[in-house]
Amino acid sequence: MSFRTGLIWASLVCLACPAANASDCRDLAQAQALNSTFEADDAAKQAALNKHTADRLYKIDAEAKALISAGVWTETDRKAYFGKARATAAYSKLEQSKKEPLFSVQIGRSTAPGIKAANPTGACSYAQDTLNAYDKLQAITDTQYDMLESGIAAVARDKGVSLPP
Repeated sequence: MSFRTGLIWASLVCLACPAANASDCRDLAQAQALNSTFEADDAAKQAALNKHTADRLYKIDAEAKALISAGVWTETDRKAYFGKARATAAYSKLEQSKKEPLFSVQIGRSTAPGIKAANPTGACSYAQDTLNAYDKLQAITDTQYDMLESGIAAVARDKGVSLPP
């Protein structure tokens, strides 16, 4: 996809952006304020998402290891469970739904810093969409991880295994 096509596509995607974000960016002072902190805010949001994801994966891994330690699962069972769980239609649909926020992050990161001097309100909109995309990604990923954890919890409950908190 060309850069121009990407920008057009991003503009269409942003038609669904929350109105509150667009109104914040219409004010030049607010737009410039967000633009001035965008790179740091973006890095902080990315770091927070990475930490949250790592924490969730650590918990899921500990729960699976508890089933292995209790003799309920083998490592092969564990791999099979995660493979099957990730192959379900519901999990796959959630994975597909990550494309829009991931695209927003890519477009925002590549566009907002370059246009902030010439078009501060436009840059602000891209920046706001990028920062909001991290929240969407976290919500989608949390739903996927909840699905994985609920399956592990069901096995643990059926087999009388206590899972770590």
